[in-house]
Amino acid sequence: MARHCPTCNRSSDDIRFFGEFCEICTIEKLGRKIPTELKITICKRCDRLRFGNEFIERDDALLGDLLQKGFKEWDVKLISSTGDAAIVELSKPEQHIDGIRQEIKLIYQKQLCPKCNRRAASYYEGIIQLRGSPERVQKMLMKLEKVFEANDEFFSRVDPVNNGINVFISSKKLAAAFMSERGLKPTMSYELYGLKNGKKLYRNTYALHLD
Repeated sequence: MARHCPTCNRSSDDIRFFGEFCEICTIEKLGRKIPTELKITICKRCDRLRFGNEFIERDDALLGDLLQKGFKEWDVKLISSTGDAAIVELSKPEQHIDGIRQEIKLIYQKQLCPKCNRRAASYYEGIIQLRGSPERVQKMLMKLEKVFEANDEFFSRVDPVNNGINVFISSKKLAAAFMSERGLKPTMSYELYGLKNGKKLYRNTYALHLD
C-alpha cells in the first residue's frame, strides 16, 4: 500500500521514503545539517594528504576515511571523486535515512609535510663519505639512494670531493641498518650539533673506503 508524505503528499510509488517523509522533504528538512564541503590539509610540495599525524599518498580509500572522519554524524560512502569534489552517499541508520547523494566540495589547505619541511631546511643527521674508484662509488650511491627512497627518506645533498663523494643523509638509523645488512664496516665519528628536550644530538659521519 502506497504511503503519502505528510508534508508534500508525494506517494511512495513515485519517490523513496525515509521514515514518514519522502526523500525531497527529508533533504529539505535536514537543510544545513547535510555537509557540503570538507577541508583537507595537503603538502604543497609532494601532494600527500594529512590523516591524523601522518601525510599519506592520496587514493580513494584515504579520501573515504577523511570524509568519514570529517562527517562523524553520518555514515559516509564515497561514490566518485575528482580533484576538487567528491560524490558521496550519506546515511543515518538510527533515523532511517539511507543513501542520500551529496556533492562535497574539497577545500585544500596547503602546508609542508614534515619530510618536505626537513628537505627544504637541508636537514641531515649524518654524512656518508664514499671513497674509491668512480665506478664503485657510483654503484654504492645508487644502492643507498634506492634504500632511502623506499623508506621515505632522502639525501639533503651530495658533494663531490677528492676520490669520492659526501652524502648528507636524513636518517642515521637507516644508514646504520644499510651498513649492517651489507656487512660494511665504516670508520665512524660523531659531532654534537644541538640539544632537544635536554638531550644531546649528534651527527654521525661514516667513512667508507670501497677499494
